[in-house]
Amino acid sequence: MRRALLVGLLVLGALVAACVGEEQHVYSARRYDAGAECLDPYAPMETVPGEGAGSQCPASCLTTGGEVYVTSMCPPLPGIASAVPAGTKECQAALAALKGGRTCGAASAEAGDEAGDDGGEGDASEGDAADAG
Repeated sequence: MRRALLVGLLVLGALVAACVGEEQHVYSARRYDAGAECLDPYAPMETVPGEGAGSQCPASCLTTGGEVYVTSMCPPLPGIASAVPAGTKECQAALAALKGGRTCGAASAEAGDEAGDDGGEGDASEGDAADAG
């Protein structure tokens, strides 16, 4: 009985130790669209080791898959990404978009609302009227 209890406690201790030592968090960043000179909303890039990181670091640039991203998350960087020096043309443009608050799609969504865009709700009734006649 004592042996079974001891083995159970050892297994439980090993499981707890394994969970505590494996802290990870999602690293996220904003993709820079050079053609539109804007940033996509934050999106997850990869899970990285360590405690959950906030956005307390200065904005920086990184690249993955030929795309430039901006983030204010602290290192470590995702394994799929590389740091981009702040002095490069691409990083300067991405940081300018961040500073200017230029989010991709934001202007077109606002323009659609101002123009009375109903999301296509009125289209079906117009087609039904033509079919009825």
